Amino acid sequence: MIRQGSLKEWLIEGGLEIDGKKGKCPACKTSTIRFQYVGDLSTRIGYLDIWCDSCLNGVHVSRAKVPENIEMLPFDTPSNVLKQKIPEIKYIQHMT
Repeated sequence: MIRQGSLKEWLIEGGLEIDGKKGKCPACKTSTIRFQYVGDLSTRIGYLDIWCDSCLNGVHVSRAKVPENIEMLPFDTPSNVLKQKIPEIKYIQHMT
């Protein structure tokens, strides 16, 4: 089985990117981590996708508070725009 990294590793490395620092992909070790928040613009509650642009592994966080200083897409963003922003991610398998 190919190593994809743990949920904890993805959240740590994604958190670095969100904080403006460089995170490394837990799977392939490149510095190509990306993230996108999608949610309600007034409450700033939504979801978060974190992925690697090199290997396309990543995680989906189904409920997240979007930091005030971070841009987000609204829930009603057209699907074609979402597909331009968020690639076909190979979501890692993890236990909750």
